[in-house]
Amino acid sequence: FTHTIINQPPKREPEHDISITNNTSYWTKKIHRLCAKDRNVDEALRLLDRLSLRGYQPDSLNINTIIHALCHSHRFSEAHHRLLLFLSSHWVPDERTCNVLIARLLDSRTPYTTLHVIHRLIYVKPEFVPSLANYNRLMNQFCSLQRRPDEAHRLFFDMKSRGHCPNV
Repeated sequence: FTHTIINQPPKREPEHDISITNNTSYWTKKIHRLCAKDRNVDEALRLLDRLSLRGYQPDSLNINTIIHALCHSHRFSEAHHRLLLFLSSHWVPDERTCNVLIARLLDSRTPYTTLHVIHRLIYVKPEFVPSLANYNRLMNQFCSLQRRPDEAHRLFFDMKSRGHCPNV
């Protein structure tokens, strides 16, 4: 009696086969689960970096998930930096997501750093206008945290030039 063993490679799950980058829904859920449920933003970043090397382009939800997870971990400096990296790679979230991310970055209480991100957003997406609430929070931070009313004054005029009417 003879028994022949046929060597077959084991079946791979999508998460082990990173070459399947066109399954956006799967990867978006995977990144979200790593950040929100597992609270493992570092693993999500490693996964996103590996996917990106194979042509995957993160969408607004991926970017939102990563930035929120970094902020939730009080890694605000890294969140600012990562968003700037996304923007320089031409991965620009939609306008609503941009405003949500700015609001989250404002929790860092580092108005100059957040203003730098806003300027970069406007540079890569000229039609982008920060929300009135974000302008108000940023102006407040310049006045109360930095004691820089001159910066707040400049933001006030920038806000008006972009079509917002002050309400406070």
